[in-house]
Amino acid sequence: MKESMLQKIKLEQVNFTDIETEWLMNNIGNEDPLIRDEIVFILLANGIIEGGFTKNQFEYIKNRSIDENLMFYQIEKGLPSTLTRSFSTLLNGFIIQADGLKTSIYYHSLNNLERNYFFHAAENYLFEEKDMTSFSTKYGWVHSFGHFGDYIFKVINHDLYNINDFPKILNGIYFLFKNL
Repeated sequence: MKESMLQKIKLEQVNFTDIETEWLMNNIGNEDPLIRDEIVFILLANGIIEGGFTKNQFEYIKNRSIDENLMFYQIEKGLPSTLTRSFSTLLNGFIIQADGLKTSIYYHSLNNLERNYFFHAAENYLFEEKDMTSFSTKYGWVHSFGHFGDYIFKVINHDLYNINDFPKILNGIYFLFKNL
């Protein structure tokens, strides 16, 4: 599967089978940086932003992220569990971005409960994540907090995000710096 997915990266417009979509989700926290960074992350991001997933596949991706609470996956543990959390944070950012982007085929495809899950995750993540690894010689780039910065940018730019809730995110940032 790795080789066929590498070939998809070279395509101008990419679509996915259900089996490929499942493989991407199963490998979101893969310990191999080539698979995780260069294949899974790129294909999930491009697939969501460019509308390469069917609406059912997008639903599957969103449901897996929420149902398995991937952004908080084994939150009490460090590496390699942090890889799943860190790259799920990026994934969730693309999910919420696509939901709030009028030009996206997934525009407002989340219901209020699902959307609020992503908004509240942004408010709570910094209070729970303890692994501050930025780079690991074994796993490559991890940097959960950097990925979280990308995530909150997409959350606060969502057309339905209540900017009055932004101080909750700022409290998490304050908590992080206070505990460094």
